[in-house]
Amino acid sequence: MTTLIYLDQFVYSNIAKCEIGNEKGKCDYWFELYELLKEKVEAEKIICPYSQFHIEETLLLKDEKLYEKHKELWFELSKGYFFVDFMDTKKNYLWFYTREWLKDKKFNSEEDLINKFREKNKEQYLRQFPFIKNNHVNNEKVYEERQYFSELNSFLLKKWQKENEISFDKMYKDEVNSFIYIIILYSLNIPYLKRFFEFFGLYFTNLIEYKKIIVSALSYNRKASIDKIKKDFIQFLSFENFEKIPFIKIGCLLNAAKARKIAHGSKKLTPSFENDVDIVAVHLPLVDAIFLDDEIRGYLKENPIKQKTSVYGTKIFSMRYKEEFMKYIKEIK
Repeated sequence: MTTLIYLDQFVYSNIAKCEIGNEKGKCDYWFELYELLKEKVEAEKIICPYSQFHIEETLLLKDEKLYEKHKELWFELSKGYFFVDFMDTKKNYLWFYTREWLKDKKFNSEEDLINKFREKNKEQYLRQFPFIKNNHVNNEKVYEERQYFSELNSFLLKKWQKENEISFDKMYKDEVNSFIYIIILYSLNIPYLKRFFEFFGLYFTNLIEYKKIIVSALSYNRKASIDKIKKDFIQFLSFENFEKIPFIKIGCLLNAAKARKIAHGSKKLTPSFENDVDIVAVHLPLVDAIFLDDEIRGYLKENPIKQKTSVYGTKIFSMRYKEEFMKYIKEIK
């Protein structure tokens, strides 16, 4: 079976800079890693799919030569495979987990669930198309999302600085429950609230989509009354159920970890943090290994996050453990 590996954008950036000569004196590791990855890809032992996050990050480059090198690397190391739009993958998670819950009104083991999701939905989250030279991504949309994440980070920094009395478990539960509360409020059909959610921005727009997917999954191919579907909908909206959905669970755990750090004195919240959380929350459960930045890996290796995410079986590496990543790739047979 081919090993699936997610490489953070900084990996492609470092290799690309070294390949075109923009990086001096720091390239030995990246040259060696690149050759090793190519060797394993050509032997069909691994693939490193690219994603919309890689495309969006690269679109912001002003160096045309560097931009073209990134695209060359994506295609070479992915064999043309790419992860579909992360919002579509979130919808696939929601649909699948809602339908699984509906069978017995409870979830089976998380390990069995994610293995079943990977097996049954691979074509929904991982596809292969001929490489397209001009990716149709709107630069204005990228900048708009960057602005959104910047404003969200400012809000979160102020909020988390006030939460030094709150335990990690409480922070985590509040994060998960926020999804549920907003979906319930939107479902009340109060006109001014609906207008507020619909025009407020990306976060609420996504949650409205989540509500639609859950209702569709509960209704699909069932001879059930509207009242029965409504009852199931309310029953499904619980912390115990939502924390089993991988992208919600991982995203909320990482936010709680960052909140804990800021509440105890850290004043730093990098502009890319929430974007990085989205990347990891969506893709970590789908791959065999992931190479991240040191901060996110650090959180993932802290308990209780380490224990709660161990069900996915993903190997997690970062720059601090780059030699271990090299060793891991070498040992793939």
